[in-house]
Amino acid sequence: MTIAELTRQDGPAERGPGSLTEFGYRRPEVLPKVFVESIDAVHSGFLRTASDRLSQLLRTEVSFEHLGTEELSYRNYLWSLPTPTFMAVAGMLRGRAGVELSPELASVLNDRLLGGEGRATIGRWPTTLDAALASRVLEPVVAALDHAFSAIMSPGLNIDRIEHNPRFARLAAMTDGVLTSTFAVTIAGSGPFTGSMSLCYPFTTLDPLFDTLRQQLGGDVDDTVSDDKPERALLESFLSDSDVQLTVRLRPSQAPAGQLSRIEPGDVVVLDHWADEAVDGLVGGVPLFDGRIGKQGNNLAFELTAWKDDA
Repeated sequence: MTIAELTRQDGPAERGPGSLTEFGYRRPEVLPKVFVESIDAVHSGFLRTASDRLSQLLRTEVSFEHLGTEELSYRNYLWSLPTPTFMAVAGMLRGRAGVELSPELASVLNDRLLGGEGRATIGRWPTTLDAALASRVLEPVVAALDHAFSAIMSPGLNIDRIEHNPRFARLAAMTDGVLTSTFAVTIAGSGPFTGSMSLCYPFTTLDPLFDTLRQQLGGDVDDTVSDDKPERALLESFLSDSDVQLTVRLRPSQAPAGQLSRIEPGDVVVLDHWADEAVDGLVGGVPLFDGRIGKQGNNLAFELTAWKDDA
């Protein structure tokens, strides 16, 4: 069955005893080009202000270079980040945004803040002091971002906390779409250092901003981002004729090696998985949902019962 076939239904079908409902896999929307260009324009002003404010704080020249902006699922964005890292979770509009510094860049900025030459510290988990210093360094960066967005509308950006494990940031659901921008940050000195910084905006957070842009543009923009369900644009937009692999997995069982070496055809092996226990449903090797195994006609079938908590 193709993704196009799976996504043709607008809602759940009427269910009868033992029936299954076809379901479309979720994906990030495709944002109108004018929206992405507007965010990039905001970032142009942000980089100039952030460079000036951070240079004053650290008493050395700090410069930013925009490397790119792209749309990802939140899961794929998290996969791109190192652990540990320095992720500032910031309140923004009706939701949250993320400002992430690579651990090497954060350590150099922290060292400069303390009056050092800007040495990178790697190979250890950040301490509470490291997080407090990073928060101090990020304050002028987030203030510069807030100032840049105010040209469209006031976002009310403020740092809530610093997370070192990016999965704990919980900016959005794993399958929700996010707009991400990456930057190279260079700190001058006797030994110039360049590290990476990224910004992450869930589509749900940006919705009020897009509404304002629509009004400024006279409403002549395709409305591809829903105010109520940002996940409504399905995977058909990118992979309408592609197949994906759905795997159903039982809980792993353990058995003595000696017993397995003596097993023969016809022997019955009792598994650790209970008969009424949910099984995992995986797409492309990623666990997305829980379900039950049953039978429909002459085929085994899988009934989805719940999405995974982090899916």
